[in-house]
Amino acid sequence: MASKTNTAVAVNFLDNIKLQCENDPSKYSDFLSIMKAYKKRRISNDEVVLRICELFNGYPSLIREFNSFLPPGYVLEPSSAREESEPYITLNTPEGVTVYPRDYAVRRMGRSPPPQYRPRPFDIEA
Repeated sequence: MASKTNTAVAVNFLDNIKLQCENDPSKYSDFLSIMKAYKKRRISNDEVVLRICELFNGYPSLIREFNSFLPPGYVLEPSSAREESEPYITLNTPEGVTVYPRDYAVRRMGRSPPPQYRPRPFDIEA
């Protein structure tokens, strides 16, 4: 069961999604779908990260805020505004650094996890 602090952080994050994506409410339901698929173990941890990066493409503050739910040692960092000609996401993990184009989840063929895939639990309850 999530602690009250974790629950408050999660509720705040959901509120921020609604607020920042008010012109595209499907992002909120898509986020919930991703989390439900993860909870049911239909998608891997890495797949969650990739889908979140794609879903919140153009919303760097949401990507940064999602870091609160990643395992220790994992950090997502979207490219800055001055680097937007080639937007990317940097994923730092204890195993190393991987850089993905922001649309990686859409462009790749199939739904297999990236080569560095190692299952790690997230601290998220959907």
